[in-house]
Amino acid sequence: MNSKILLKDHMSFYKNISSTNSKVAGSGAIPSSVVHGDNYDQDSVSIGEDNVGQIVMALESFKKLHDEYNSNYKGGLLLIDEVDAALFPAAQKRLIDVLKEYSETYNIQIVMTSHSPTMIQYLEKLGPNAGKIIPLFYEQGILKTGDKKFSEIESDLLAQLPINSSIKIRCYLEDSEASELFKAILNENDTGKRILNKKIEIMDVSMGSKNYIHLIDKGVPEFKDLSLVILDGDESSDNSTIIKLPFCVPPDQLLFEFLFILNNDDPFWAEINTSKQVFFNDFGKPVIQYFELNSQMNLLSLREKIQLKKGPERDRDLEDKAREIFKKFYKHSFIQGLLESENTNPFNELIKRKFDADQQSLSDFITKINDKINNKVKQFYQS
Repeated sequence: MNSKILLKDHMSFYKNISSTNSKVAGSGAIPSSVVHGDNYDQDSVSIGEDNVGQIVMALESFKKLHDEYNSNYKGGLLLIDEVDAALFPAAQKRLIDVLKEYSETYNIQIVMTSHSPTMIQYLEKLGPNAGKIIPLFYEQGILKTGDKKFSEIESDLLAQLPINSSIKIRCYLEDSEASELFKAILNENDTGKRILNKKIEIMDVSMGSKNYIHLIDKGVPEFKDLSLVILDGDESSDNSTIIKLPFCVPPDQLLFEFLFILNNDDPFWAEINTSKQVFFNDFGKPVIQYFELNSQMNLLSLREKIQLKKGPERDRDLEDKAREIFKKFYKHSFIQGLLESENTNPFNELIKRKFDADQQSLSDFITKINDKINNKVKQFYQS
């Protein structure tokens, strides 16, 4: 039987090898179920052969009890630790077949442990009549049991992210405009779309960057370990747990700049059913007046003018005033209405045109987000 399990029963080398008695170091002999003979002794037996030999011996012991006690035989219990130890995949499957056969024939309940994806998947394919798989796993430091699909069990064994993980990582941004820009960036490629649809939950929380940084520095687990904190690109913090949006100005200012730079005859104005002149005479007028802008400015001169109004030393009061002006622009009901449609959402158009960002910087940002999420999920499964 040992040769059968190890798929050696068809090999001519083993056909003249018996499996009756085996000499061991010292004196005497013991019965053995490991293949051996004059040209293949205990020194040649592998760990896999030896382990299978012990299992075969236990199975034959139940058979002997069954044959000797007849109607008084009630079956038994066989415990096997690391049943797959030192066995190659095909032998693992053959061993399962043998265990199943003996279990059914001699009424043996077999309880075994294994770390082999091959063996667990094979047992799952055989169905519930072959046996029940009970995974043991740690979840946030607590040992648990429960039903898991093979893909989840395999991920635990290989310490990798499940292919179809149901875990979603919470994402915190500073405000709704940052969330809208973040979603527009993720929609830029397939990886980003998978992140947006399956891997994250964007939290409806508005909190300033200083508050997030304070919570992370204080070691609050929700913000330091369990979630992603994504701040505007103008934030100066170099905290390694924080990710910054790939733009050097806040999202509301970026949105204004994009629309302000568009040509009068740009097709986007027709898409949103207005003209550039009407738009900035109405919705954008407070921003133009406060920063003293004119229609001849390009992006560079526009930003220089805005920065000048904030003060050369980045005066806090002046910066807060400038941010308030841009926020009012963003929160205008007309702008909010544009955000409700994919075709009229100016953040989508901004990203589509690579305004103030190139393809590589957007792709790198999405890759960084994806890597951070995968690491967070791994930490969750390993904790």
